[in-house]
Amino acid sequence: MPSGEPLSSIGIKVHVRIRPTAKPSPMFHIEDQTNTVLIDLLKQNGGGAPESFVDQIAFSVNSITQSTDQSEVYESCGRALVKDFLEGYNATFIAYGQVGSGKTYTMAGDMKVNAHRGFIARAIHQIFEEKEADPGSGIVLYISYLEIYQEGMYDLLNQRSKDLMIIEESGYVYIRGLAKIPVETEAQALMCFSEGEKQRSYACHQINQVSSRSHTIFTLCMEKRVGRFKTEYDTVVAKLNLVDLAGFERLKKTNTSTGGRMRVEACSINKSLCLLEQALYAIKQGQEYVPFRQSKISIILKEALSGNCRTELILCLWPEEYFLDETIKASRFAQRLKVLRTFSIHNKKIDCCVLNERRHAQEIANLQQELALKDALQGRPGLSFDDLTLENYSLYSRSLKYLCELNNYEGKSMQLEKVLSEHGLVEPIEEPQETESGVGELTNQGFHVGIAPPHARPHNPSASKPSPDEIHCSHLMLDYKEADPSNDVWETGSSFRNHKFQEYKHTTVMGKQQDSLIKSKQTELRTTKCHVKDLCEISNNLKQDIHNIKKILKEQHEEEFDSNAISRKADLYSRLKYLKVDFHKNYSQITFFKNVLQKLNQEIFVCKEGFLKSFYSWFETHCNHPNETSEEYLARMGQV
Repeated sequence: MPSGEPLSSIGIKVHVRIRPTAKPSPMFHIEDQTNTVLIDLLKQNGGGAPESFVDQIAFSVNSITQSTDQSEVYESCGRALVKDFLEGYNATFIAYGQVGSGKTYTMAGDMKVNAHRGFIARAIHQIFEEKEADPGSGIVLYISYLEIYQEGMYDLLNQRSKDLMIIEESGYVYIRGLAKIPVETEAQALMCFSEGEKQRSYACHQINQVSSRSHTIFTLCMEKRVGRFKTEYDTVVAKLNLVDLAGFERLKKTNTSTGGRMRVEACSINKSLCLLEQALYAIKQGQEYVPFRQSKISIILKEALSGNCRTELILCLWPEEYFLDETIKASRFAQRLKVLRTFSIHNKKIDCCVLNERRHAQEIANLQQELALKDALQGRPGLSFDDLTLENYSLYSRSLKYLCELNNYEGKSMQLEKVLSEHGLVEPIEEPQETESGVGELTNQGFHVGIAPPHARPHNPSASKPSPDEIHCSHLMLDYKEADPSNDVWETGSSFRNHKFQEYKHTTVMGKQQDSLIKSKQTELRTTKCHVKDLCEISNNLKQDIHNIKKILKEQHEEEFDSNAISRKADLYSRLKYLKVDFHKNYSQITFFKNVLQKLNQEIFVCKEGFLKSFYSWFETHCNHPNETSEEYLARMGQV
């Protein structure tokens, strides 16, 4: 989740856009100096206006515009909000009003004429203009387009998909399943917007020929790099919601009261806007429970109405006397929204590198504390974790230099031996045979934890007795002397057979594959042995720690107890419990790897047996001079 420094609460701005009309109502007035909308009220017999407004109702807003120029409206109402979004603040711009008052024209406009483009297209242009002006910021944009039609959610960028779900987590609301399309250019973003507009729900009625029948939310998500230093950056994230609310309407005035689909749509729109107004009223009254979940649009706008967001509303009015009731209703909605307070946070995306540094620092501190406890239990002086001194650093550098030289020497030595063996100057060096069956003692009686040196191992009578597999394998060795005398192939010298073995291993496809398989399994065996050795050392250390803690607990049991001693004893018991758990886990791993080592030894034995059998078959097939000595063979090969 993004994080940042919270700012003080801010109010929601309300802008008014008045639709031009040839028949303006004489009861509708505007005061440009105070940005106030005044509506006169006619007192009727037996009734009248509320006592606080005897003659007229006054609605105070932040700005009023009567211009038909889309560019002028955007500059006065929207540019500052989009600039805040580019700086890393969440923002929401809402268009509200009665049906036919110009909300959709304000937000979407006419994409075919550049001068008639709406708020969404101009916001996209401003964002990419900023991206081109500062290419080092690395702005990344994602677009999504949601429609709410009769309380059903539809993804306008994914074939009107309905597999969507509202998820609320830690105060954040998002739509699961809603497509987020990455865009790199302004043309791509406008194309996505145009494709979404084609999927919207429109209808024609008496007041508006192209009336939107749903609420839409066009969302822009941004990630941007902000430099702290020359080589370090903070990543800021922000979300801009551009909301076009469907217009509320009177069924008699739109001539949809007789029934049909449009009547159902109008009832659904009016109901959702009424529930949204109830949520506003609950927030204004400071109620503990706010009914956001009564409608889809109210829960989606929850963050914009009372959370981390900078919210602005453009109120579209149609100042004809025929729509005076709708004008008053829309103005009252705006007044309820204007008194609400939200807060704004500069959103920063938590860097993974910073998280790793914090986690590593915490792990180091925990390990240092554990080492200090271990030293205290064993009565050893504590270790110093201060920075290296000049003398220690010099010794450290010399040690590293020596290790590098040693590695280079070993590598060059192996290369030299390889070159000499290729030219026949030295005998090829074979891989050493694996003589040990594993780390520790692998016997029929069990597996003993710990590593014993070869000279310290006890005498095992069963080890001197060869197994049936070893007896069988002894008859397959290259230098065996007890071959079947009826086979004349093995009457030649062992040097000649060894030479042919090397030829088979390095020149034939089968020999190379079998030799590579044996070496890979031997490497795996050595790695597993080293791992088991480390596990054994860890088990021995854990066992020693358990012994020391038990000894300390026994000594404390004989002493007098006080509050501090009880606390120390409780800590020691807790430590002892965790050590036992670790010891049992470690011992289970050792038992597991014991079986792995046994399996690897068996696999290596089978591979070697198969390797020798295949060589014997090849040797009998390709050796056409069974009575030839090694010197005669080499002489004949030299003549060829």
